[in-house]
Order: sequence, then structure tokens, then C-alpha cells
Amino acid sequence: SSNTRWALKKRMERGEFLTCTPPYGYSLKGRDLQINEQEAEIVRWIFDSYLSGVSMGDIANILNQRGVPPSKGASCWRRAAIIYILANEKYKGDYIAQKTYTTDTLPFIRRTNFGEVTSYYIENSHPAILSKATFDRARLLSSNRTATSKACSHHPFQKRIVCAQCGHLFSRKREGN
Repeated sequence: SSNTRWALKKRMERGEFLTCTPPYGYSLKGRDLQINEQEAEIVRWIFDSYLSGVSMGDIANILNQRGVPPSKGASCWRRAAIIYILANEKYKGDYIAQKTYTTDTLPFIRRTNFGEVTSYYIENSHPAILSKATFDRARLLSSNRTATSKACSHHPFQKRIVCAQCGHLFSRKREGN
């Protein structure tokens, strides 16, 4: 186990791309990501639609209505899949290694990496489906929309009252009309 971890870490340090499951729009040939042109067209359409003002939920609904097959293992397009595609740096040809990691002790648990282990940003690791400018514009638009939606508070106590026992924020709940 430790030898395998060491070998994977060395490959990441050298900038060698490692993945077992390719993102939508790509297929895996040996250890290399290759563009799946049929799916790549859908990815480009998703980015173009989002940049032209279509919401993530509406994009998913349109793809379902058109009968576009979703990624492997999914039954239909969902908003979460669109969020994942719009946030995935692989579409601009880059790769972040160790977004998640597995704990060293039993039971082995996969966790999101919030700086506990070193992550590696590898530029131009594989062919890009989108230009870096298009990807960055979509990320900026997404962060602006998120900031705007979080800034809109319809109640003066929203996200300000904290539970003394568990530390969670109280939220307003409306029942009925």
C-alpha cells in the first residue's frame, strides 16, 4: 500500500496524468485522455449556453428533452452534472492531482483534500476541449452568480442565528402559502 502511494505521488510530481474514469467528453486510451468528439460537442454547447445566460437547471432539462445520453452510470442529466462540467479544469487541458485522498489507516476513507496533502496542478496535461479563456469566463460567471445569490438576503436574521449546541446556522422555513 505504501509503495503504491509512493509511486502515485512520484507520477504526480513528474506531471504524469493519472485517472481511472475519464470525464464526459473524453475517453481513456491506455493512460492518455483522448477527446470523444461526439461528447465534446455537448460539453462545448453546455459552456456556450451557460455563457449566453441559460441556467444550469435549464441546460440539464434541454439535454434531457433532446435525448442526449448522460455520462456513464447516470440515468438523466441533472443540475449537479452541469455544475461538475463547468467547474472541471480538465476541459481546458489542465489537471489537478489529489483533489481527494485516501486516509493512511484502516478503514481507508476517501476524503476531499482541503490542504491535508499536497495537490499538484499540471498544465497542458492532455488535449483541451475548450480554450482557457472560455473556461475562465464560465468560472468567473459562476462565481459572480453564486456571490450574487448569497448576497440576496430576504430576511434580516438569515444566516445570523447560530445554534448554541451544534453550531449550525438557523434558516427561515416557510410552511404553506
